[in-house]
This record gives sequence, C-alpha cells and structure tokens, in this order.
Amino acid sequence: MVVEMVDYHADDSYYHRPELINNVQAGAQGVGVEKFSYSLTITGADRIVSHPAFRAVVPDGSGGLVIVDVAAGTTTFTAGDATNPANSFAQVNSSGTVSAKNGVPTAEPSLLIDDRFDAPMLAMDANAVMLYKVRRPAGQTNVLEANVSGRAIFTDIYRWRSVQGWVAHDAQAPATFGTIPAKAWADIPMIDVHEAFNGNTVNNLEVGTSGTANLLSQQTDVSTLGVKNPYAGSSHGRLASALAVTAVYTNLTGSEPSAGKVSITVPWRFLEPEIA
Repeated sequence: MVVEMVDYHADDSYYHRPELINNVQAGAQGVGVEKFSYSLTITGADRIVSHPAFRAVVPDGSGGLVIVDVAAGTTTFTAGDATNPANSFAQVNSSGTVSAKNGVPTAEPSLLIDDRFDAPMLAMDANAVMLYKVRRPAGQTNVLEANVSGRAIFTDIYRWRSVQGWVAHDAQAPATFGTIPAKAWADIPMIDVHEAFNGNTVNNLEVGTSGTANLLSQQTDVSTLGVKNPYAGSSHGRLASALAVTAVYTNLTGSEPSAGKVSITVPWRFLEPEIA
C-alpha cells in the first residue's frame, strides 16, 4: 500500500508534496500566473475542465525562467476509481501546454489519524507550475466542482529581477552569472568597484555574453572605487532570445593587476504583451 503524508488544515484542505513545492518555488523564483480561472462543463460522464487564455512565468527546467502565453483550452482527466480515492492535478509547462497529472487510485489505511494519510500525488514536472488539484473520493468517476481546488499562485509577472556576480583580479576569465529570458527587457548593468584594479595600463570591464563581450555595457574603467555609469551596449533593451550574461575584465598591455574586485548587477523584467 502506498500512502502519502499530507499537511492537514482545519478547513479540510490537504497539501501534498507537489503542492508544497509549487508554493515554495513561487516564493523563491517568482513563478506563477498573471491571472487564471477555470470553469467546468458538468454532464453525466464529464471529466473535462476548461480554462481561458492566460499568461504565466514557468521554470525552464534548467534553473531559468520563461514566460508563456497559454491559449484557452480543456484538460481531460481519467475516470475515477470505484474502490479507492485519487489525487490529480493540472499543470502548465514551459511550452505553454496544460496537461493532467492523473493520480494513482490508492487505498487509505484502515486507521486514520486526523486524515493525515491520503492517496499519493504524482510529482510535478521540473518545468511546470500547478494550476489546480482534482481529488475524487472512492466511487466517483466524474469531475465535479466540489472536487477542484485552485492551486495557481498569482505573481507580479512584470516585477524587476536581476542576475548578479563578481569579477576579481585573480579570476578574470569570463564569468557567467545567469540567463535573462527571451521576451524580457535587459537594463544597463550596475557596476560597483569594491577594490580598484591596478593593472599598469587600461583596466576595463565589459558586460555581455560569450563571443560578444559588450552586448549590455561597453568598456567601463574599473581602476577607481565606486559605482560606475557605463554606456549601454548594443543589446540593452528587449531581448528576442535568451541571453547568458558574462562579464570580462581586460588589461590590454602591461602587468596584470594584483588587486581588484567588482560586483555586477543586471536588472531585467518581462515585458507586457505587444499591442496589436
């Protein structure tokens, strides 16, 4: 027998591990939906949940984020079991596809302690967020409105985020700090020299991507302390594709620096849909 420990609340709401993960990643990564609702078409043998068009920020499955525009559609669940309860849910992934994760009907223990044990719930995909849960008791085949509990996390999709990193005199190789997704606005990097670079000629820093070092900011002198005011690079602004951010220190000629440390922060945000 497979059962799952669930977080129990006085209002009879249950949170399985995938539901808790959905909540945690929403807080930690800022993923979730801009707006979401669902509606039911209830007939004698209906297991279909329909949803309107909506927009969401979803994990890309490799540590980054992606924004998806989801078309209106329906999700069909498998029939409930005549003997055992099951916990299913709907998710949206980084391709904008809404799908059902049908739970395995499982017998509950004969002795329950505050209903803390329940049929298990399948794991959510790494590149997805949860939209709603469907729990059907034993003997119920169809999906009824009472079986559906919203699990979508509403988030400020367009809030500012950032990628951050450091470059030091003894670690000058291009450092990749993170990836800014497509359909985002990349702002001019904020460069703060904590320790001046002391190469005996030019001490410059560029922020961009591998192969094109100055896509986000052009050469900026880092030989003095303080916050700098770099000139924007050629790709500052709206990104058509994802950008892996790197920062490169250059000392054109002369001796290498024996000191130097700079922090780089690149603010970015997703953009509202383009007007027609």
